[in-house]
Amino acid sequence: MRTAGLLLALGLAALPTLLRADPYLLNPQDQLTLRAAFWKADEGLYLAWDGINGTYRISPEGDLHLPLIGQVPAADQSIATLARDISLRLQQKVGTGNPPEISLEVSTYAPIYILGAVTAPGAYPYQPGMTVQQAIALAGGVLRPAAGVAAGAPDRAAIYGGEVKMASDALAQLRQTKAWLEAELADLSAPAADAQRTTDETPLEPVGAALFAANRASRGAQTESLGELRNVLTEQIQRFEQQISLRDSQIAQISADLGGMEQLRDQGLAANARVTALSTQLSDLESKRLDLENARLVAEQQLNQATRDELNVTEQARTDFLAQLRQVNGEILANETRLATATALYSSAVSAGAMPVPGIDPLVPEYVVTPRTPDQEQRLFQPTELLPAGSTLNVMMKVNEAATPLAGGK
Repeated sequence: MRTAGLLLALGLAALPTLLRADPYLLNPQDQLTLRAAFWKADEGLYLAWDGINGTYRISPEGDLHLPLIGQVPAADQSIATLARDISLRLQQKVGTGNPPEISLEVSTYAPIYILGAVTAPGAYPYQPGMTVQQAIALAGGVLRPAAGVAAGAPDRAAIYGGEVKMASDALAQLRQTKAWLEAELADLSAPAADAQRTTDETPLEPVGAALFAANRASRGAQTESLGELRNVLTEQIQRFEQQISLRDSQIAQISADLGGMEQLRDQGLAANARVTALSTQLSDLESKRLDLENARLVAEQQLNQATRDELNVTEQARTDFLAQLRQVNGEILANETRLATATALYSSAVSAGAMPVPGIDPLVPEYVVTPRTPDQEQRLFQPTELLPAGSTLNVMMKVNEAATPLAGGK
């Protein structure tokens, strides 16, 4: 009876894991109940392994510490995978013919943490399939300030509501400017073949898109003009080199003629005037060659400058955009602080009884979830979304723009 009951318990414990399509992955602080049985061949039955059976908690580092086999990685493993791993480790450690049967079940899940605008913030037990709404219900629901009428509260709500709208509008404009600057910088860094793709993948509001197109066209025109200048200068340098080569040939020929004529003059067979004419011609050719050398040098300097200017079109634009982006980021931080302050003041005025737009809740909750693992990003969750195990839920009250004075035009 003991053996049959143990096998039945092992089978039933494994059944939910087999039926669940997306198995639960274990987390640090999960508490597990482990049951082990081994086959005793000489008696023909399974016996419980009392030295292993028990309740164990996964350490903050994600390990399970068990008798005989010591530390076993458990975090981010399914129950079935961990059970197989423990069974194989026990078989290797003890040297049994067959691996022992291991049953695992989560007796207590790692808690979730609920913070912010809830009635009772703190740590709460987690269950797989828990939604944001269900977690908030555990914490007593979203905290609503008590309504009351205070002198001047409606006026303050209107003033702070206007501040909220102005700060929100300024932030929206700054973020559009930031998106434009980042698109410009991405375009400058992208290879020419990817330039159009960069534009297509960067949605911008109309003004930003127009500035983006104008700046790209301006840089393209400057680059094209400098490229044409480099081509002209390159051709000019090639012509100078050809003329210099021709002058070298002429100088070599005249030098040879002059040498022969000087020999004839020394022998009294040529007039001195002929030697003088050749000398003058040689000097003229050498002077023209020097002029060509100087002209080529000037053209090479101009070509180098044009090349530098062409490179500087991109680098100067990058420097300008980076400076503007740094300034915009600073203004975004300042306006975020301004918006947070105005929102807090508006919330305070609302809590005193001001209701700027009758029938509309002035504050609405936002649900920000931070997963347990740092490789997953913090993001906004919808009320019906499933919470990750071990995560932190922060309930934040946000001004409902529909209830804000001056927000009707948005």
